[in-house]
Amino acid sequence: MSLKKTLFLAFAVLLALAGPALAATTVIKAADVGLGTTGGGSTTIDLAQYPIQQIFGASVSGNPVVSLIGESLGAGSDLAGFNTIVRLPSNITINTSGSGTGPLLLVALRLLSEAPVTIGSASYDLRVFISEFSGSVQPGSVTFTFANGDGGTFNSNFSVRPRLIFTNRSTGVSTVIDCGAVTCAGGQDIQVRATSVPFVISGGPGNFQPSSKPIKQLKAGLRVDGDGNGVAELTTSGTTNFFPGVSASTGFPVSGFNKYEFPVVTRQTVHFPFPPIPPVISAVRPFPTQFSAGFP
Repeated sequence: MSLKKTLFLAFAVLLALAGPALAATTVIKAADVGLGTTGGGSTTIDLAQYPIQQIFGASVSGNPVVSLIGESLGAGSDLAGFNTIVRLPSNITINTSGSGTGPLLLVALRLLSEAPVTIGSASYDLRVFISEFSGSVQPGSVTFTFANGDGGTFNSNFSVRPRLIFTNRSTGVSTVIDCGAVTCAGGQDIQVRATSVPFVISGGPGNFQPSSKPIKQLKAGLRVDGDGNGVAELTTSGTTNFFPGVSASTGFPVSGFNKYEFPVVTRQTVHFPFPPIPPVISAVRPFPTQFSAGFP
């Protein structure tokens, strides 16, 4: 056997040992991914970071850390259980080493306080959305690392500029703190990171089928109000082949996404039949002036 042929075979063996068995070209498809958020203290917001005193003229009574739970982004079965939508705006090609990186965006969010929030002498329901001014938020990123042809783990990070709506439980009037219009948390967006989160893809050698879990898929073409202003500004895009929170091992077991999100599993979906936000919205113009940026 010639030296050239021997070296070629040795190189082929090294490739086989170095990375997962992937198709000639593996692509994570661009689309929207719908997720659900559990409660029980797994997701919280610290109101001490927000201008409550300046807006309401009173402070939060008790612990300012509020536990949140997902509230469906819309009525009807198509959006039931989905309270978060992240978008992969472009296809992500996986290289020969089994990894690939691309942009990631948070495009819709709807969370509800699990218990009323007391400010001064009044009691409020708190809902958290993305800001109406989220257009200037920089995209985050996601890196996929394949362990085998069916999936592996990913790391992600993205920024959230929140919009808080406090609805008075007695009067039904709502007060808005939009962190794109007033200064919150020192002017810093919330950073959301996930590390070593399991995922699978459909179309791999194990022939994963989301219906086998059964995992609910977000449909394309749905109109969604992701910032809580009563106007559906988002139209969902096509279904991806990427499924977070599912391990790419034998049996494809469902596992937690992280403390923030979980895949929506149809047989475990909790519906949140809460009434819509009242039409009367009191967008308080804050004072002093350092909190008035963005208001006419």
